[in-house]
Amino acid sequence: MTRMLSFITVAALLLTPSGLVAAADQPAAEEAQATVTDQAADPTAAAEETASAEESADADMEPMPEVAETFEEFVGQDVGEQYFITRDAPYQPWLATRFGWWGVDVDGSKSNVGEWQGLDSSSPFWDVDGLRSNGYETIDFFATGTENETTQGGLHLYMGPRLTVNMDYDRFTHRLGHKPLGGTDLPYTLGDFPLQGGFFNPPPTPQGIPGLAANGPGFVMFGEDFSAGRDYALRVQQLKGNFQGDLTENLKWRLNVWGLKKEGIRQVNSTQHCFNSTSDPAKPTPGGSCHVVSKPQHVNWLTMEIEPVIEARFGWLTMEYSRTMRSFQQDDEIVTGNFSRGTTAYGLGPNAQNSAYAYVPENFTEIDRLKFRGQLAPNTDLYAVGHLGNTHNEFRDSDRKFYGVDGRLTNTSVDGLAVTVYGKTDTQRNSEDLTSLSAAGRFPGQENLWSETNPNGVPTAPDQIYAPNADYYQNLVDRDYLAAGIKGRWRPFYDACDWRRGTALTGGYEWSQLERDNATYRLLRFAAPNPPSQAVLFSQPTTVTNMFFVGVQQDWSRSLSSYIRYRMIEREWPLLGVTHRPQLDLDTAINSNLPQHEDRIELGGTWSPTDNLMLNASFWLVNSYNHSEYVNFDEDSYPIVLSAWYGLNEQWSFTGGFATFSNWITQDITLGREDGLTAAGAPEPREAPSWTSPWDYTGRADVFNLGASYAVTCNLTLVGGAEYVRSRNLFADPGTPPPEDQATSPAIPALPYSDLPGYSAVRVNTMRLTAGVDYELSRNMNTFFRYNYFDYDDRAMSYNAGTAHMVLAGLSGVF
Repeated sequence: MTRMLSFITVAALLLTPSGLVAAADQPAAEEAQATVTDQAADPTAAAEETASAEESADADMEPMPEVAETFEEFVGQDVGEQYFITRDAPYQPWLATRFGWWGVDVDGSKSNVGEWQGLDSSSPFWDVDGLRSNGYETIDFFATGTENETTQGGLHLYMGPRLTVNMDYDRFTHRLGHKPLGGTDLPYTLGDFPLQGGFFNPPPTPQGIPGLAANGPGFVMFGEDFSAGRDYALRVQQLKGNFQGDLTENLKWRLNVWGLKKEGIRQVNSTQHCFNSTSDPAKPTPGGSCHVVSKPQHVNWLTMEIEPVIEARFGWLTMEYSRTMRSFQQDDEIVTGNFSRGTTAYGLGPNAQNSAYAYVPENFTEIDRLKFRGQLAPNTDLYAVGHLGNTHNEFRDSDRKFYGVDGRLTNTSVDGLAVTVYGKTDTQRNSEDLTSLSAAGRFPGQENLWSETNPNGVPTAPDQIYAPNADYYQNLVDRDYLAAGIKGRWRPFYDACDWRRGTALTGGYEWSQLERDNATYRLLRFAAPNPPSQAVLFSQPTTVTNMFFVGVQQDWSRSLSSYIRYRMIEREWPLLGVTHRPQLDLDTAINSNLPQHEDRIELGGTWSPTDNLMLNASFWLVNSYNHSEYVNFDEDSYPIVLSAWYGLNEQWSFTGGFATFSNWITQDITLGREDGLTAAGAPEPREAPSWTSPWDYTGRADVFNLGASYAVTCNLTLVGGAEYVRSRNLFADPGTPPPEDQATSPAIPALPYSDLPGYSAVRVNTMRLTAGVDYELSRNMNTFFRYNYFDYDDRAMSYNAGTAHMVLAGLSGVF
């Protein structure tokens, strides 16, 4: 009976909702103490008394009373009969609100100071956050409007094991900036470089460029910007949802939903080689030139994904099946350009005066996944997943099929040691596209809009446009990926009682292979002095990678930990880039920025010598290189990150950080020029001699930040911070190529490339200052003030520079 009442008591304590439970009619503390003392003083008497009590209980035992069916019946209606007394819990606030107003002033460009936010001169700020629960069901929700262009919201609902709902919504703006094409009026001199944007409008005549003949090499590109000075931006909305619950004890369901919508205006550029006229009849080009056009385009992209999941448990094995269905739909404005140069190998024929570009195709993706996980043996766990999917391109009516398997076994038989062996595969197969977009009936009424024709205007399939030899048609590349490896973590002194207990060793090895199909390129090689070119075939070799890593992590104490890790990657034939146009030799047509060999060392740790001080540091040394047959470069990087927190006392708190990221590259770059004209008796345009030289690139970013918080009183707190970032990207002048030309006739004069570093230079300094005040008006109400200053100083591209002053003031309350 006593045991039963104990169970009932525990159940009542657990099930009594939102209240306090107090005991009644308990023996006084003095009586209880006296009883215990008497029994302890005379254990023999206590034993006899216990035996007598048990015999009396057996003789006078009454039938077991019925168990109470309701909580009220168990507690009792009469106060004198109650064993429990329930009281209502004190009121707990469940809703927090904030409201404020922004004041903003911007000077200069908005594209960087407001890249991810609106910069309206005045906008509200509001926030609502609530949490309610009755012990069985819980609802947690929030909604925030940071300013006019930014909104966030979320709902997290627990209705018991049968249903859980998590929903999140995010809305913000993304400014894209405007990349001007630049331009300058005649007369032009070589000293005018670098131009802002790097192009001319109108194009200079040969007489405007000393030393250049009509249609000669280096005949500069000219650009037309049809929306100069326009601010481009996209409004982004994202929705994430997760619904899940238990159907039975061993059967669960989930439904994942995701959506992304982007709408706005973006900048789209097009380039036409050997263009023969400008859009301004009064300023015609004297001959073929390269023409760059910039236009605005309204885009409206919607990506939706739904993924139902079912999970079942069969003893030691758990199985999960999911199906991902993702669609991309767009309602974009069609923008067009003039691609009608039809007298050379460039251009899309005489019907391409108004051809579309910057088109994003709609597509639909389906992926089936099957997962297994379970315990094969007492110390061996299994995890395996297989996938099978397809992406269908609606525009080209093509498919990309993919499938693969990933399997892992983890064993912990040895105390302190966990070892995982794994293997994975992934295969991609693409369908061929052998029908021209301009073919009759494919897009009725739009045959000229897509302009997939030969120079004579005849609809031509891609395999005939881009590689006339059908044996080497450049379809999308198919890939077969295979990998296998082992990794582990060992704590050799896991049962020690000193500093050695925190020692952990990690290590592993992985072998992988990436094989490609449809990666044979039919290149044309010139032969001096301009006979017909010769065909050269080049196939992308299979990439084989060996990766090894090892590391030591040491927790010296609860306040000090450190680590050191080393990783080595060795690749045979990493992916190469191929210039698919005539070259003097194969070496000039091939390059890559992927390394053959990489060494990386990571050092770091955390130290908290006192409860009010914490220091963190990490340092990497990375060296990589590629010294292969067609590629030659070295790259070094040394990132450093330091951070600290210090609580001086109950009033003062400080944070600080410093980081530097650096990158040095020396790489052989091959340059070559083509004047677009065909010399007498030569089948291809004249080609300048290839010229290879080492280019030196340096990139570095330094970040400094400081923050402080000061509690002036228990009601008043001051906060402030500063962040400074200095960024530099540059490469040295590549110099001047050889002046003579032995491969073409007449000779092509050499021009310097001294303008190139100016186009890619990055010299940006940013400064952000913040200050704020929080004042508690009452227990449930306070007021706040914030000031934010952001300066984006672009010293290389001054049109990007801007400054913003932002002020926010408001109230917050808890109800």
